[in-house]
Amino acid sequence: MTKQQRKKAVMNIPAEPMIMALGAAAILRDKTYDALATALEQTKWVGKSQKEIQKKLMSTGEKEYARLMRDVERTMNAAMKQAKKPIKTAKRGSKKRR
Repeated sequence: MTKQQRKKAVMNIPAEPMIMALGAAAILRDKTYDALATALEQTKWVGKSQKEIQKKLMSTGEKEYARLMRDVERTMNAAMKQAKKPIKTAKRGSKKRR
């Protein structure tokens, strides 16, 4: 995955699921719900803008990024299965460039 592709992938993730997924990734790693709170506090991402989160994701290494994305997907799928709601994926195709 080139840096460009990675950037594109990151830009398509809305901020809320990203924060949820990051917290959930922490939960997956050490299986406690405290992990969510501590992960979010440590990263100080609560109330941060999507841009800042994306910047942080872009600065992670290739392997970490891949692992994070796997965790994100796994977590979102699990969460959505629990909520029995369809996952809203980023719309494909070129929306007007903002």
